[in-house]
Amino acid sequence: MQLGNIFGYTEFYRRLNQNQRRLEYQINPLPNPYMISNYPWLPDRFMTGDAYSKINYGEVRLPGPGYEYIRGSVDSYGPIDMYRIL
Repeated sequence: MQLGNIFGYTEFYRRLNQNQRRLEYQINPLPNPYMISNYPWLPDRFMTGDAYSKINYGEVRLPGPGYEYIRGSVDSYGPIDMYRIL
């Protein structure tokens, strides 16, 4: 028997009585220095937290190794690449 699991009912109770803070959307307010230094032309929403998790297929659609793998090697992001990303 595990400590804190008296009669095996604590898991059932924990799932029914969830903490309200876990149900809210959480924001990571930490600045993302990689995006700030390498891609200053991106919108502000990508400058904090994990930018790649903010949009669907972000690892392929935002600049970085995933985008370069799909589009080919990109030495510098020109206007056409910036348009595709934004």
